[in-house]
Amino acid sequence: MSSATAAIPPSRGGLARRATDPPTDPAGVPVENPPSVTVTVTSGTTEAVRRAHLSAVRQVIADGGPRIVFQPQLSLSRLVVDGYEALARFPEGPIVGGTEEWFARARALGLGAALEAKALLQALHRRHERPTGTLLAVNLSPGVLASPAVAAALPDDLTGIEIELTEHEWAPGGVSRLRRQLDQLRERGARVAIDDVGVAHSGLRRVMELAPDRIKLDKHLVQGVAASTAQTALIRAVVDFAEHIDATVCAEGVENVDDLEALAELDVGHAQGWMIGLPEPDFHGADPIAVASGRESLTRMLVGRQRPTPTPLPEARITYDATAGVEELLVQLTRVTSLVELGALAGTCAGVLGGDHLMVSVLTEDGTAIRAVPAPIDPRPSRLFTLADFPITRRCLETRAVIPIYLGSDGDVSEWQVLSRLGYESALLVPVISRDQVIGLLECYRKGLVPWSRRQIRSARTIAAMLGPVLDVTLTL
Repeated sequence: MSSATAAIPPSRGGLARRATDPPTDPAGVPVENPPSVTVTVTSGTTEAVRRAHLSAVRQVIADGGPRIVFQPQLSLSRLVVDGYEALARFPEGPIVGGTEEWFARARALGLGAALEAKALLQALHRRHERPTGTLLAVNLSPGVLASPAVAAALPDDLTGIEIELTEHEWAPGGVSRLRRQLDQLRERGARVAIDDVGVAHSGLRRVMELAPDRIKLDKHLVQGVAASTAQTALIRAVVDFAEHIDATVCAEGVENVDDLEALAELDVGHAQGWMIGLPEPDFHGADPIAVASGRESLTRMLVGRQRPTPTPLPEARITYDATAGVEELLVQLTRVTSLVELGALAGTCAGVLGGDHLMVSVLTEDGTAIRAVPAPIDPRPSRLFTLADFPITRRCLETRAVIPIYLGSDGDVSEWQVLSRLGYESALLVPVISRDQVIGLLECYRKGLVPWSRRQIRSARTIAAMLGPVLDVTLTL
C-alpha cells in the first residue's frame, strides 16, 4: 500500500496499518494492547516534533477521524463493481508521509486503536449509501480487533462488510487467537480479506490458517504483469492457491489496460486501482474504458479469438501463435480442413506444452507403422516409421500411456538416435485416440534434459484428446 500525498493522485492507504504500539509512551500517554514489536521514533526526532505529532493525531480523533474515500473494485467475470474499499485521508500537517505514516505515528504515540476506531466509524457511517449488492471493505490492523474502541465501532450485523487485514504486522498471541477473533466476526456476517499478499513479509501458510474469503495481491506484484513471466507465474500460483482454499483474488494497483487484461486471463477475480477508478468521496462506478476492455477480453475467451483461416497452399508458410493457450488452440483446431493445416498447428501445440518442436503422426491402417502429417512448407508424404524398430513408441500406442524419453536414460537406442538426429534431448510421446481407437501419435520435443512436469503431461493428454477427432475427420476427407 503506497501512501497518499497532496501532490499525486491518492493511492492505496487503508483505514489501519501496523498494529505495533510500545508498552509505554515517552510522555506517559496510556498505551493500548502492547505488541511484541515496537515502532521506533525516527532518529533525530525532537521532543517538540513528537508533541506536534501527538497534537495532530489527537486533533483528528477529536474531529471524528480522518476523511474517508471509496475506491471501486471491478469483478472481472461479471464486469460490474461489486465492492468498494474505504480509504483514509488525512489533512496536511506535521506528519509527513501519507496515510501509513499517520497510523504508524498514532501507534507509536499509544493512540493506534483510537485512530483506527474513528476511521472505522467514519467508513461504516456511509455503508448504507453504497449501491445495493456491493461489499464495503474496511481496513483494520490485527492487533486492534480485540480493543474496546474497535469492538464498540463494529455493529452487531456485519453483513456486507469485509474486514481487510494488513499483513505488515500480526497481533500478539499468534494466528490461532486471530483466527478465533475473525471467526467471531464471520458469525456476525463479515467477510475476511488478507491485504498485500505478495510482499516480502507475506506468508501463504499464515494466509491458509486464517482461511480468508479474499486474497488481495500487492500492487508491486500486479504492476507490469503483462510483460513479466515471473509475475505471471507468481500470480497464477496465488490464484491456484486461492481456489484450493475457496477464496477469491483481488489485484490492487491496476493502472493500465494491458495489466488488466493479463490479470483477467490469469483468472484473477477482481481488480482495483486507478485504471478501475480513483478513490472518491462518493460511491462511483468503474471507468468505462476498464469495463470495455474487460468485456472485450471476456468475449474473446467465450467465442475464441478470430483469426483468418490458414490457407492450405503448399507455397504459403502458415505461422503459429507461440503464446496461445489450450482454449485458443481448440478454436484453431475447429477450423482445420486438411492434414496440411493440422501440421501447421504443430508449432502452436509445442508452445502450449513448453516444447521446442511438435510432430503429429498418423498410424497406418494395419497398425504397424506411423507417418508424420505433412508440413505446410513441404506437403509431400513423409517417411514411414515401422513400429517394430521403435519399441518405446510401440509401447506408447499399445498401452495408451504417455511416455517421456530422455537422451541417455533407460530406453531403446533407436529412440535416442531419432532424438540426437533431430537435435533434441527429451521428448514426450502421447497417443492420439478417436472413437476409442488409437489413430496417431503426438511427439513433443525439447532441447535440454529438463524433466516434463505433471502439468505439461496433463496438458499433452488434453491436446491429444482434442487432436483425435480432428485428425480422424481430416483422414477421411
